[in-house]
Amino acid sequence: DKVFHHHLRMLAISPDGKDLAFISEINEQFVACTRKLAQGNQITQRTFRPTFTLSWGSDDKIYFADDSYKDRRPICSVNSRSGSIMKQHTNSNSDKNPILSKDGKKLFFERVDNNGESSIWCYDLQTSSLMLCCAGACPYPIDKEGKKLLCCRAENSNYAIWIVDYEKGEESILLSSPEQSFTSPVLSPDGKWVVFEGNVYSPLSQKDQLDIYCVKMDGSNLTQLTSHPYNDFSPVWSADGKQIYFISERASSNKTFGVWRMNFKL
Repeated sequence: DKVFHHHLRMLAISPDGKDLAFISEINEQFVACTRKLAQGNQITQRTFRPTFTLSWGSDDKIYFADDSYKDRRPICSVNSRSGSIMKQHTNSNSDKNPILSKDGKKLFFERVDNNGESSIWCYDLQTSSLMLCCAGACPYPIDKEGKKLLCCRAENSNYAIWIVDYEKGEESILLSSPEQSFTSPVLSPDGKWVVFEGNVYSPLSQKDQLDIYCVKMDGSNLTQLTSHPYNDFSPVWSADGKQIYFISERASSNKTFGVWRMNFKL
């Protein structure tokens, strides 16, 4: 019953902050869907292949891992607003957690090898060149060009959050604990905070659960934002940084997942 890590990006906000992308089960298949944040519950299906992890790029495309194959997951993209034409960017590997740099030129993703080890790769959309950046999982670029990344790395049985400048070869630990895993880091729009998920033991359920945390970019002010017997994970910021959206099993009698929102006032 222990939950050590999750680090799967399953929720995203559009660049203009008006729409939400998420993975939903439709006709017994998990696909990417979108919906307006301000209008009802109507959703639009955007992928028509089994979908595993996603993000909403600064170019307004949805990037996702195609889960159609048993032994590999290529990174693909679709238009977020219309049509269903899919473009494939990687192949013959097991890739996940794609995310585009803010300037829209570099696509970062996590690649898992045959031994289960994760590394972070960069695909240049202009030159079609591919580069190994560093060891780690769940990349998140923190500057415009994507020269510096947040990522998580295994330390014994737990995960820690790292800051990596792969061009300069500089690396530092942002947050680690011998008793907890911290994964899925996302930088706030103002660049001051990182929101992420972490596991914690619950005396109520007598097992580990995932909750949402935040910390400043200098490693200070670690704060637990949720505390619930059911798992909370895949946090993302609203465009103005005043709210955090996340996925949770809470308020569900059959343990289905819903999208929740909370205000951020620290």
